[in-house]
Amino acid sequence: MSVVQQVAETLQRGNNCLLSGLDGSCKTYVISQLMQSLGRKLVFMTGEIEQAYDAARSLRGILGNDAVKVLPPRNYIARESEAYSHDNLERMTFFSEILEHPRRTEVLVMSAPSLLFETIAPDLYQASAVRLTIGDAVDMTQLLARLVDSGYRRQALVEGPGQFSVRGGIIDIFPVRMSEPVRVELFGDEVDSLRRFAPETQRSTGKLRSVTIWPVREVPGGGGRVWQYLADDWPLWIDDPVQLREAWQTYLRRYRNFLRQTRSETGAERIKVFEWDEFECELRRRPAVYHSFFARSLPGEIPVHMRQHIAQHECEPLWVKPHQLRRSIQEWQSRGWKVTLAIPEKKVQDNIRRDLEENMVTAGYQFVRWRLERGFVSSTLGEVLVTGKELGRKRSGRYHKAAGGPGVGLSELAIGDYVVHENHGIGIFQGVSQQEIDGIKKEYLTIQYAGTDRLYLPIDKLGLLTKYNGGGEPRLNRLGGSEWERTKKRVQSSIREMARELLELYSAREKIRGYAFTRDNPWQKEFDEGFEFEETPDQDRAIREVFSDMEKPRPMDRLVCGDVGYGKTEVAMRAAFKAIMDRKQVAVLVPTTILAEQHYRTFTKRFTPYPAVIEILSRFRTVSQQKRVIEGLRRGVVDIVIGTHRLLSRDVQFRDLGLLIIDEEHRFGVRQKERIKTLARAVDVMSLTATPIPRTLHMALTGLRDLSVIETPPPERYPINTYVMEYNPDLVREAILAEVGRGGQVFYLHNRINNMERVKHELELMLPDLAIDMAHGRMEEKELAAVMNRFMDGETSVLVCTTIIESGLDMPNVNTLIVDEADRLGLAQLYQIRGRIGRSNRVAYAYLTYRPDRSITETAQKRLNAIREFTELGSGMRIALRDLEIRGAGNILGPEQHGYIEAVGFDLYCRLLEEETAKTRGEPPLRVEMPQLDIKVDSYIPDTYIEDPGLKIQVYRQAMMAATLSEITEIEKGLQDRFGTPPPPVQNLLRISRLRLTARDKSIKHINTDKRQIELTLENPLGARAEGLAGLQQKYGFKISVTNQNTLVLKSSRGLSLEALEDLLEVI
Repeated sequence: MSVVQQVAETLQRGNNCLLSGLDGSCKTYVISQLMQSLGRKLVFMTGEIEQAYDAARSLRGILGNDAVKVLPPRNYIARESEAYSHDNLERMTFFSEILEHPRRTEVLVMSAPSLLFETIAPDLYQASAVRLTIGDAVDMTQLLARLVDSGYRRQALVEGPGQFSVRGGIIDIFPVRMSEPVRVELFGDEVDSLRRFAPETQRSTGKLRSVTIWPVREVPGGGGRVWQYLADDWPLWIDDPVQLREAWQTYLRRYRNFLRQTRSETGAERIKVFEWDEFECELRRRPAVYHSFFARSLPGEIPVHMRQHIAQHECEPLWVKPHQLRRSIQEWQSRGWKVTLAIPEKKVQDNIRRDLEENMVTAGYQFVRWRLERGFVSSTLGEVLVTGKELGRKRSGRYHKAAGGPGVGLSELAIGDYVVHENHGIGIFQGVSQQEIDGIKKEYLTIQYAGTDRLYLPIDKLGLLTKYNGGGEPRLNRLGGSEWERTKKRVQSSIREMARELLELYSAREKIRGYAFTRDNPWQKEFDEGFEFEETPDQDRAIREVFSDMEKPRPMDRLVCGDVGYGKTEVAMRAAFKAIMDRKQVAVLVPTTILAEQHYRTFTKRFTPYPAVIEILSRFRTVSQQKRVIEGLRRGVVDIVIGTHRLLSRDVQFRDLGLLIIDEEHRFGVRQKERIKTLARAVDVMSLTATPIPRTLHMALTGLRDLSVIETPPPERYPINTYVMEYNPDLVREAILAEVGRGGQVFYLHNRINNMERVKHELELMLPDLAIDMAHGRMEEKELAAVMNRFMDGETSVLVCTTIIESGLDMPNVNTLIVDEADRLGLAQLYQIRGRIGRSNRVAYAYLTYRPDRSITETAQKRLNAIREFTELGSGMRIALRDLEIRGAGNILGPEQHGYIEAVGFDLYCRLLEEETAKTRGEPPLRVEMPQLDIKVDSYIPDTYIEDPGLKIQVYRQAMMAATLSEITEIEKGLQDRFGTPPPPVQNLLRISRLRLTARDKSIKHINTDKRQIELTLENPLGARAEGLAGLQQKYGFKISVTNQNTLVLKSSRGLSLEALEDLLEVI
């Protein structure tokens, strides 16, 4: 009987086991095998949050994602408004899945802070769930009241968990545990249908027979404890019981300190906590495995019926010597050990199997598709596990696109927003109003202009309106005045001149002959294989695009955009290696000396196995050292130079520069950019940035620059826990001690040099046992270099610094950030700074503090709310868009364009630039003129069908902007799905949209109708098409006249309908 089977039998008899010696993949393997032997849930408990996440990630590598559930810690710092955080929803999902699937075999992973607090009692939670089945009788008022009591928030549009919306007899709900929201359609007081739908499109994706809606708010009640959700016969795995107890007491003390510090803050939620003694009593009555790497006695004299030390060690690399794998397998077989090869990719398995069979090894091993970091060898278990790491392959991971893209939300326009009408200028959107003219009802957008001027914009003119994003509050225009026309002409003139200059630049660039680098050689492939991790799909595509550009004779000008920590530097290093393989020099230009030092370390480490000469040129280097580097560049001795703006000095000359890499390009001023242009005229240029929107606007529109976007986050990264709060010294002390206590380091950002010494002194008094250093841009070069080197080497625990850390620093051991007076920093700046932490597989914490004795501006509040909202990986694009709304477009195309963007708004500026660029290139107009339709029928969306103005505008815009008849059919299906059967005015709206497209295809410029007449204005004479009118004369009693060759008038005494107009357009 194996050791795992012995442990399982001991637990099934209700007894305890004490194991020691397990670590890494071996521990993961034993836990997974134990769960499968037991055939029931196994509860894994550990002290720290990171240990829980790491254990879950490793277990998922064997068992799959669905068989491992993690209970996140309770977020006691969050206010009521933040109760719908990712962690809170995950906790409620965890509880509901346990209650709904108690017999499912899986591992439940918990940490001390996830067990410490009172929660909702299981019986109360189960009773609070709402269950709906088709055919059930439902009182809508009671149902909505229960949803609100359960923590669901009513929204106009359901886009995320914990939201619901109501439209007549249709209720959209996004329950916890479901990957998609649910649409509940009532017929009277009966559930008529249940459908899943996609939040992005709001279209149904499938039918359901029933749905359970679990509460989303974790309201402590009934003395609820997490362990009450665990059945008595579910065994526990207590990982390092001594450390679990210490962590419990640490988090308990930390929470009590937090309560003392926040007594004055009424928003702070008080939650009951449990002492260790009570939890230990619970442990004693359950069968458990107690495990420590070193054999220890158990606390509290817990009885043990089985003791076992498991000898194991990491598997040695098997790729160093030829046939090492074959020899090792044969040796392990001779000892009677079981050999497992954990290789996720089927193709790689086949290659290894073929190699082994060629060497006469045909049995004695098995393949599994597990994803583990390292293998192990255990004589106690009689087992060997080999992973791709031991075979010389990279660590692999599963990748997911970053949540949320750059798109604008469905209900983007709100009452009070500034808008720009292309012909009338800037006004304020005041909602949608319905008006009746000559007995015909239609809806109009109400826009307030200067004074008492007001414009009622017909829905079919929506294409002329854009939302204003220009920064600050713009001045409203007057209707009928000439000011707006003068402003627009001034902007168009400036844009026309800029478009001409850009086109000349583009033409000149096409004529320049650069250097075509050779295709990849074996050294390049070896360098690529030396990357420790597996490339993310986007990273791999960016590398291929860069290499393709480098192999062309035209100079490369490519921008690589990727969020902080997404692997842009690796793309740059591969391009650099490709360049030096062709004996070309590489210059890496960075904005700060600290980033130069960081890149120098990174490049040096990555290029260690290769004979590349890498130097650094910055003020960290002495004058003599700088002279030596400059001479090396001139003679061609230096292959790669990394430097600040010092690289742009006139005395720096390259013997044969082939590639210029610019990191954080937006940080360089106008003079530096002019110098870069002269330096890079015939050289390949690659720029790196994390927030692409401002910097790449005109390049993306004009095609002057190639763009690669890296959107896939690396595996094993967690979102950063971000807290916005009043500054509290006790809380700061706790946060720093917590980080240092787990072996990490802290950035303390204070962006005022004049009193930084005082802040450092206060921290030293608060934390006398910690080494604290200070860094800012005005320090002497040697002093700053020494400070940063000490911090990078782990000699200091806390670095008090300015925003000097903002650009590109990569310090995986720094996972707590405290920002003093965060309200004084910009949004993109805060995002970049926060990106300096969380760059490893540890949970990171960002505390953005503001001083309670100083009022915060509305703009600063918006920034802090946005940075707290966008905690998910890959939020850089959304941060850039939100910053654009808050702060304005800024200096996007240089100072001379800034005023023009503010004058007409960002969106209209983009449209004008796009159109002018196309015109300058001689390309056809981007906007196709659509026929003008003035059809006298009711065509609007009643409030009883869609109440929210933002949603109405979205539907109107979709109907007006549809380019094909199939799009309108899809819109109609979507309306039927989301809001029920469209009433006659909405059906008319869609029919008119179809008529507009038909008229466009038949070159009809204008259609005007009333009850007894249709008038059509054609681009070309009717000609032979007139033959089809004869049949309509008889059906509708038309009298046809042609006022000129291009105008057709049809009159009828019987009265005309949309059907007559549809028939008419079909035959002509």
